[in-house]
Amino acid sequence: MIQLSHLSADLVAPRAADLSGLLAAGAHLARAAAGWVMVVSVDADWRARALHRELQVRDVPVEFGGSGGVLQLRTAPTAAVDRLAEHWAGGRMLPDGFVPGPGALRCWTLAAGRPDRPGFRLGLDPAAPQLHIGLAAACAELGLAASLLGGSATDPALRIVGRRRLDRLADLVGTPPPGCPPGEFPGSPSSR
Repeated sequence: MIQLSHLSADLVAPRAADLSGLLAAGAHLARAAAGWVMVVSVDADWRARALHRELQVRDVPVEFGGSGGVLQLRTAPTAAVDRLAEHWAGGRMLPDGFVPGPGALRCWTLAAGRPDRPGFRLGLDPAAPQLHIGLAAACAELGLAASLLGGSATDPALRIVGRRRLDRLADLVGTPPPGCPPGEFPGSPSSR
């Protein structure tokens, strides 16, 4: 029997601020005539569908399409995305005291999480190396101390290892989304 923490993404109400996890994963903010939009690129249909759902439950209109194996989700301009752009200085600066909540960590994992034996990696934006150390510190605040991989140029990520940390990650991000291949999401049968 699995017992969920009271801090699991499955049990915490979704908030628009959770979309900060997408910025941690490398989503980009762009100025539009009516406000800011967020663009997220992913490499798998299950990721696009799961993120589409995460955006919808947070009342952020989104459409997705793509080509060449890359799927893109693009939000409509909303007050929620405008607030993120303000707090993240257009996606270029980590807000003071930022610690991702369970929903933000779930969004980050859906967008850029990968199994990496013996652990799990959370992808980072290679175009925003100024965020990497701060995001590592924010994960440590959650009990998810991680190693920074890849530097700023090649496939940067935070690697989380250790049974206790991986269990904590699985607990925080909640259950795998529908259509997720076994082992691709923390806590799924072959990810342990």
